[in-house]
Amino acid sequence: MILTIVNTKGGVGKSTLAVNIAIARAHQGKKVWLVEGDKQGSSQTAILIWSEANVQPG
Repeated sequence: MILTIVNTKGGVGKSTLAVNIAIARAHQGKKVWLVEGDKQGSSQTAILIWSEANVQPG
């Protein structure tokens, strides 16, 4: 399955939604590949924070 979260406007929660879906799918035992297309790197930062807190998936 390929799922894309897009919107032309910034600040609408795209990264938040993408990270939460990725984490939920990973907790279901699915293989997840989260691709960050934004230069701001919000998704990468969120996953890094989870990882540093020893919360899986990280």
